[in-house]
Amino acid sequence: MLKLTMFLLVGLGLVGFSFAGRETVRLREEFAAKQEAERQAKAQAQAEAAATVSRLVEEARVALTAGELAKAESLLDEASKVADASNRGAARSLSEKIRHSADSAWVLASLVSAPDDEFARFREGGAPPGALDFGFAALTDRAVALARPQIDAAVSQREEAKRQAEAAAEAERRAREERIAAERKAAEEKAAAEKAAKAAAQAAVQDKLDRYMKVLEGAEPRLVDSVSVRRIGDKIWEAELTVKNIWHLRHYQIRKQDAQTMWEWWASIASPSDPDSARIKIVDGKGNDVGGSRILGGSLIWVQEK
Repeated sequence: MLKLTMFLLVGLGLVGFSFAGRETVRLREEFAAKQEAERQAKAQAQAEAAATVSRLVEEARVALTAGELAKAESLLDEASKVADASNRGAARSLSEKIRHSADSAWVLASLVSAPDDEFARFREGGAPPGALDFGFAALTDRAVALARPQIDAAVSQREEAKRQAEAAAEAERRAREERIAAERKAAEEKAAAEKAAKAAAQAAVQDKLDRYMKVLEGAEPRLVDSVSVRRIGDKIWEAELTVKNIWHLRHYQIRKQDAQTMWEWWASIASPSDPDSARIKIVDGKGNDVGGSRILGGSLIWVQEK
């Protein structure tokens, strides 16, 4: 009996799940169909709105061609209010032309900014500048009627604009020349400073070298054949000593003491306040290292044992 009850419960559960699944699918399909219907309705409305705007704009063009400005403005105003139309820009563009053709200030600004040849032609009684040609005789004639009395004002403003442009160009030219001169001066000063610093550094090297050589030449026996000095970074002074053959004939402990002494002389000259910043490098006539300061400090002296 218990098994039968369990089988019944399981069966009912499966039936319930199956029904719920079918219901979910049905609801999903209904929702998708509703969305598609709404999309199509919206697309249809937009297409109809665009067609309405196109018709109204075309009728407005016909009215403008016929010189019926009030009718054209009414049609364009109606077109601009059509909802969901993506082509209302054409209506706005025509409306803007109508407004500009009746705007005295806009007409004057167009005369002032017109190319020289177009303005000269209009001033002499010829065709208006391109900005005043609206493509419809009624609009162009209205703009020209506003433009003719403003020619003298346009001449004055054009001359003033030209003077200002020339003054601005001259100011820019002077500023550019001053900037170039300042950059050149800065470069020259930098080069001079670098040259002076290099000369000072070379003088410092030469001074230390001369003083060190004087000490070495006074020593007995004379173990050093030549010396070169260089600066490593901002802190280290290194003297490279090329020793004579007599160096190799001396006992290891004596050579180490010689190296220690030569380092002390060099430290007292190169870096008396920070002796470890003074390093020596001892090489033979073939350039082989045979002694000197170790990497960790100038006072850490080594010499080749053999």
